[in-house]
Order: sequence, then C-alpha cells, then structure tokens
Amino acid sequence: MRTGFVLAIVLVAVACKKSGDGNCGKEIARIFSNSAIDTVNNAGVVTVEIVAGSHTVFNYWHHYNICAAASDGDYIDQLLFRVPATATSFSFSNAELSTAKTYYARLCFCPPSSFLPVTAGNISGVKVETDTWQVTGHVKILGTNNWLSFNQIFTQ
Repeated sequence: MRTGFVLAIVLVAVACKKSGDGNCGKEIARIFSNSAIDTVNNAGVVTVEIVAGSHTVFNYWHHYNICAAASDGDYIDQLLFRVPATATSFSFSNAELSTAKTYYARLCFCPPSSFLPVTAGNISGVKVETDTWQVTGHVKILGTNNWLSFNQIFTQ
C-alpha cells in the first residue's frame, strides 16, 4: 500500500473527533523537509506521494462536514506543493504553480478521484522559524468554479 494512501487514512481518523454539535471541520498544515512530490498513474487515477527529495513539501488538508458515520458525506480537500529547500519565502501565481508541482484532490468515501494540477490562483509564504511557515493561498480547482482558500501556519 502506498505511503500517500496510508497517510490519508491516518489523517482522516485523527481529523474527525466528534464535538457536541456534530461538526468536525479541521485544518492540518504540515511541511516535509528533504522531500519531493511524485505522481503515480494507476489505471487513470493519478495519486500523489511525498517521497525523499531535495525540496520542502507543503501538505494542506481541510476536513469538512459531520462525523455521524463514515458514509455521511465527510470529505477532505488536500493541496500539495513544493519549494526549494533553501527558500525563506515564496510566491507562486497561475502558471508558476506548475513549477511548484501544485496538486489538489478531494478525498471522500466515493469512487477514487485523481489529483489535479493547480494552474490558477496564488500561494505565498514566509518562513517564520526553522520548521514553521506562514502560508496563504487562493487557488482555483481545475474543471470547476470552486476555489480553495487558506491562511495557515505550517509546521513539521
């Protein structure tokens, strides 16, 4: 089983702790040093894995909806991108997002969906400590009129 899929399952389990009102929206923002983004095409479904490499990889998850049952519509928006390991700040807009290997997927209890390249919007960040970044993003989801926006502290 691939590392990316295992990571997805673990984070879904951790992200969903039912609160008193049944909502469990949660954002997870992590960085992976000395890493790279690798894509795998499996029967037309593209998955993304974080593997050993020479970049810093950013992995953003936003878990939505209620925790009533596994089939009740919970889903996760996942966005990954990379920057050079030596960077202390970055800013990518539109076509530059391809250089950052920016990918998006919606993970849910539904048929597998591919990770899609992100080619519209912007992501910028500043390193505030050794393993801590302040990152903002507003990116368009390919093939839709939907946008994903965030303003998060990413940590290792």
